[in-house]
Amino acid sequence: MLVDGLAKTSFDGNGNLTQLDAVTVNGNVAPGWQRSPGTYSVNPDRTGTFTVSNDQPPINAQFIVAQSGNTIHDMVIDPGFATTAEGERVRAPKE
Repeated sequence: MLVDGLAKTSFDGNGNLTQLDAVTVNGNVAPGWQRSPGTYSVNPDRTGTFTVSNDQPPINAQFIVAQSGNTIHDMVIDPGFATTAEGERVRAPKE
């Protein structure tokens, strides 16, 4: 089975996150864009963990915040997954 996806994750600075993602399984996108809540924690050494939950089993990941603070490198740590990702900070435009 081939699983792939995209995600936009918003961290609130207080340990809560919201993730908007789309996942394909064997080339089929279902259900499309889905919003999921989660939690995260960051250690003083810039390592951390996060969990995203929705109507599927939770997804657990570990991450490293890059030196600049503008990039994270993460990997899913659940059994049966081999997934890594990089995230880039995107700031909302000032109005």
